[in-house]
Amino acid sequence: MSKRKHHTFFSHTRLPSFAHHKTSQLVKELGGPTMLSEGFLFHLWQQTAMLVPQEMKHVDIGRLPGDEHDNVLKLTVLGADQRAGWDVFMLGMPPAIKKGEAVYICMAHKAGQMRYFVLERGRKPDQVQLAEINADGKRVSKPAPPGIDLTAFLEAVGREVGFDVPAGSGVLDDAPYDSIHNRTTRASSNPQGSSKGWIGKVGCAVLVALALGVMGLVGYGFYLEFVMDLREPGTVVKTVKVKPDKNIKTGFVWDGVGYAFHDAWLEVEGTTDKDLFFLKGKWGCERGSKADTDKISMDLYALSGVRRVEKLGKGRFKAWFKIGDTYDRSSKRPISCRGRLDAGMGKIRKARLHITRTQRPSDFFAF
Repeated sequence: MSKRKHHTFFSHTRLPSFAHHKTSQLVKELGGPTMLSEGFLFHLWQQTAMLVPQEMKHVDIGRLPGDEHDNVLKLTVLGADQRAGWDVFMLGMPPAIKKGEAVYICMAHKAGQMRYFVLERGRKPDQVQLAEINADGKRVSKPAPPGIDLTAFLEAVGREVGFDVPAGSGVLDDAPYDSIHNRTTRASSNPQGSSKGWIGKVGCAVLVALALGVMGLVGYGFYLEFVMDLREPGTVVKTVKVKPDKNIKTGFVWDGVGYAFHDAWLEVEGTTDKDLFFLKGKWGCERGSKADTDKISMDLYALSGVRRVEKLGKGRFKAWFKIGDTYDRSSKRPISCRGRLDAGMGKIRKARLHITRTQRPSDFFAF
């Protein structure tokens, strides 16, 4: 399997599957504030890392097709708008290096219908190709756009689904999120008049102190935002004992403030077979009475998704395997989890399932 499988598996399998089968959730997540929609994409990117042999960065230095200069390219929401009744979302990707890797992704949603398009890198550095990925995962080639920029891509998608891109309008009117989120910019007005004497001076000093305090809190918030490692287990909120190759059913409620990451970790005490251990099975968590499951296949020595590894001697070990995660809004509705896990190689002697929770500062302000 290619070392760059993470890139193509995300753009051509994981994200289109989510878009077609969990359409309403995707539209809600991408239709939210920029920071939260990108947090949602990063969550899916990390989730995909557990299913591929080598994790890739979601941001890197690279070149767009036909460009002679290096740029910072990352998984990001480039714009969202409405066209002829279609909710249209345009995404950027980390550098596409090999033929068939996604340069841009465009999703169009209307009345429960989802169309998913990928602008792929062609054989040559200045060539691109267009494809649509259907609900069954099939890739269908489409006529390539005349240009290799975002506008040409959007026009090509418009021809496929039935909306026009007015000349000179730019990509999604150069106003990402405006139509979908109904954002408005309100001019702030300063009250007239001025303070006089020492009262005014004291008032100014208090305001300056408050401003500095707020700046300090904001700075600390940004510090926490970037130093938090979402790959590590967070605060344990639920633990249950599980048995190998037996059905697992559990659940929890997130009714706190804003959003939160919830990770499912399987703590395993086991033995290796010829110094190897593989975890296999299926797992899934989501709001509702029955969660969809994904296949799990993990190596004890994987660089991503395995934490707190302890060698106990004579082939025995302890380790935490990250088998799934969700990024959830606060709600009274329970989140259900289910699955079935066993050793594909080696043996599980004891196992416990932990649900952990992590919140960044920005997650507290998401509603």
